[in-house]
Amino acid sequence: MTLIGVLTSAFTPPSVLSLPLCEAAEQPRQQPQQLDDEATEDEQELRENPDIEISDLIDADDMVNIPTFIHSAKNEITLNGADWSQLISKLYRSTTNPVSILHIGDSHLQADVATGHVRQRLQLLYGNAGRGLIAPLKLSSTNEPHDYLFRSPANWESIKLIKQPWKGEMGLTGVAISPFKTTSEITVATVAVDDYNPFSSVVLYHKGDLKVTNVKNIAGVAMPFTTHDLDANRLRVDIYDPQESVTLSLSHPTSLWLYGALLSGDRPGLFYHVVGNNGATFSHYNKVASLPQQAATLDPSLIIISLGTNEAFGRLDVEGFLREVDRLVKGLQQECPDAQILLTTPMECQRPTYRTVGKRRRKTGKYSVNQNILPLRNALLRYGKQHGVAVYDWYEVAGGSGASQRWLDKKLLSTDRVHLTQQGYLVMGELLFQALTNLFTTPPPDSSTERQ
Repeated sequence: MTLIGVLTSAFTPPSVLSLPLCEAAEQPRQQPQQLDDEATEDEQELRENPDIEISDLIDADDMVNIPTFIHSAKNEITLNGADWSQLISKLYRSTTNPVSILHIGDSHLQADVATGHVRQRLQLLYGNAGRGLIAPLKLSSTNEPHDYLFRSPANWESIKLIKQPWKGEMGLTGVAISPFKTTSEITVATVAVDDYNPFSSVVLYHKGDLKVTNVKNIAGVAMPFTTHDLDANRLRVDIYDPQESVTLSLSHPTSLWLYGALLSGDRPGLFYHVVGNNGATFSHYNKVASLPQQAATLDPSLIIISLGTNEAFGRLDVEGFLREVDRLVKGLQQECPDAQILLTTPMECQRPTYRTVGKRRRKTGKYSVNQNILPLRNALLRYGKQHGVAVYDWYEVAGGSGASQRWLDKKLLSTDRVHLTQQGYLVMGELLFQALTNLFTTPPPDSSTERQ
């Protein structure tokens, strides 16, 4: 899919990949950085609201050049004893039964450049079941991926994952919007230039009373539809003529919070759902009480978790970090018992250095490696080995120690030294895709080498 124009997007620090523990033991020991409150506040703004220029997103068929400093030989998923045979079997049957992957993370995922590339590549292999989960990010005054629209002519009150306490109950997507009136209108659409990506059903994720009273196509013509309450917090709207854009008229006599929508083509293939929030940490997601239950409604066969960079910009607490990792993993495993979990590690990044002027600390204009990344990366590797959870070590694959400067020199790391450039995110996405398919294309014991 080729996208035209320039999109300004906000991201959060890198977190995606894993390597064998013997490699971790060889890494030099560094003293973790303890950040003062002033520096943390300054850097928090950068991580929550970075600006990265994205233009000319490439077709999934186009070649992504992998730099020579990438540790390509390490580009593999360490299973740590996890059994992915059931997942692989499901993928071999994706032409008859849809398969769902859920990827949870920070701002690397919110803009959906790396993960969008993974989605396109996997759907070329296994079929396109639909765009999947989308969120009202722009209506929440934050950046939105390039390949969908979630719009309304009215203003909505909004809450975000990292801005706590929340005025209402938070949901799976990490954002929620609430109307000021008892009726409203939203438009949901897929956006493509070369590809046709229609949907025939919309599942609205919400809290509160909700009815759909009318459905119009992009020309404003009313369409036949039916609705079904899947449960107290999900309303399915079936559209009998598949569309790329519909406008839904909503009625909500009492309080309503809207979390997002699932766009489905009601066809076999693969869903690659992404939940990304700028500045997010394991702790933030653990505060969403309904997250594991709502994740289960997507019927994921694989849940990828790419977090850890934002924790490296606070006071380092490895044991506290591991408790939050365990809480999220165990919650998802309990509600999604058939899903495999894949943890990814954050790559090396940098942070500004400071000097003391009187009683204040001032930026020097220089940067140094954020030494908190390595202990957190090693903690994720250790957790995966101890708990039988697969890990993908982006830290090592991206180049390990010293990688951030090499990425910066090749214009793959942005000038804020934390986020990647557009091309950098495409490299990240391509490498993750390759690591996944190296496992996915291994025929399971109960199948032939030919896909059905």
